[in-house]
Amino acid sequence: MKLMAVMLFAVAPFLWGAEPVVSWEKTRDVIGQRATVEGVIVATHKTEKICNLNFSPNWKTEFSAVIFSRSFSKWRGDIEEQYRGRNVRITGTVTEYQSRPQIIVTDPSQIEIMKELTVATPPPANSSVPPVVVTTTPVPPVPATPPSLPVMQGQAAAATTSATSNVSVSSVDSLTLSKEVLPFTVEVKRFTGAKQGSGVVTKTEASFFQTVRLNMIMSSLRNAPVGPLEWQWVIGLLEVSSSGNLKQQFFTGGDRQMELKPLGKKVVRSDDVTLAGMSSSRGMKSGQRLRGHFVRLFYQGRLVFEDANPPNMKSVAESYLAGK
Repeated sequence: MKLMAVMLFAVAPFLWGAEPVVSWEKTRDVIGQRATVEGVIVATHKTEKICNLNFSPNWKTEFSAVIFSRSFSKWRGDIEEQYRGRNVRITGTVTEYQSRPQIIVTDPSQIEIMKELTVATPPPANSSVPPVVVTTTPVPPVPATPPSLPVMQGQAAAATTSATSNVSVSSVDSLTLSKEVLPFTVEVKRFTGAKQGSGVVTKTEASFFQTVRLNMIMSSLRNAPVGPLEWQWVIGLLEVSSSGNLKQQFFTGGDRQMELKPLGKKVVRSDDVTLAGMSSSRGMKSGQRLRGHFVRLFYQGRLVFEDANPPNMKSVAESYLAGK
């Protein structure tokens, strides 16, 4: 009798029509079924048409909850702010879209906010975490042997073009150190202004200038201050002479002892770097040409994020910093 009672208790939720509760990592096992999925929403992304609640940095392949614009009016306030960084349970039918499991959410009642999880607690003052690298601007290189921790790389996205500027975006929805989820997200954007004439115009050539800058957007996922943070940036140019010879130029800087407010957002930007030269119908004749950028971020003295666009700018920038 006891054995039968235990078995009945185990299968009772299914007999009574309740949905199984699974972690977001196990959603592939219940595709096509109605289930309750539990996990922490590490990042969100909202456009005019859709809002994604992401449970993993690998949002292109891992589980997400999806809210379409036709349902936005059912939520009071900012959808992203309500759920970002929260431990939730989402109930609905698990479907598959482009090999990624998902639940389409049409009503707030499908999302239950659970007790908060501690995503990453700063170590105590007497811990063995290395001290923050103290530098001045321009920022010198970090030690040649940083702590042996995994570093998340920026995922380069396609550049979008407008009438006034080109924006190259690299982003990481969430960063991971060992098995800990860091309490903030990072996004890097590069803005390249449209070329503008500078006065010298002939039938075959014209002078031009344009500006380049980097923005780093950091968003806290914690109900407590996050820091200290330090970022370093490098913008590389190629100086093209009229004879075709190339010469490298670098501009660098950064900020240190930064802190994110609880659930706050911070945008830091590089200096504006100006490119100028002469162009012709056959392309650039002489002047500066953008080579790329490199960004890295330190959290509590540890290197946790790097972004290079194009990818080979990482080694180029590190060689430059090491030789300063």
